[in-house]
Amino acid sequence: MNFLGIEYDFKEGRRGARRLQKRLLANVRVLGADARVVLRDYLGDQSARAVHVYFPDPWWKRRHKKRRVFDAAFVTEAARILSSGGMLYARTDVEEYFGVMTASSPRTRRFWWCRPPPSGPLSHDMDYHTSFERKKRKLGLPIFRACWQRTPR
Repeated sequence: MNFLGIEYDFKEGRRGARRLQKRLLANVRVLGADARVVLRDYLGDQSARAVHVYFPDPWWKRRHKKRRVFDAAFVTEAARILSSGGMLYARTDVEEYFGVMTASSPRTRRFWWCRPPPSGPLSHDMDYHTSFERKKRKLGLPIFRACWQRTPR
């Protein structure tokens, strides 16, 4: 199984790539790019088994919200690249953005909503999906989670 990480922020993408390089993982790549463009222009139909969107930039200002990665167009592209039964996962610490995420997916009949895994007690630092999640949960802040399964074609 191969993994592709897409990070718009060059500095963060580079940091992730260095961490992966140290672990000598041959099946992982990090691409510095706009995920919306990558999904739309470079990934083929049914080419993925899962899409994970963890803590995307919420673009707080109204005029910048058009830059958000998770919107109806993104959901359409995710549905296209996911194989039947493939999963779309999302996490954020911004409740308003979570509302946008959950409102974007049900508009299409291409996904079934799934119950996200519960956020149980953590036994060690590797129980977090991202370093950002670790920071937020240690502060006692809520993490909003959702997942959807691609319906049969």
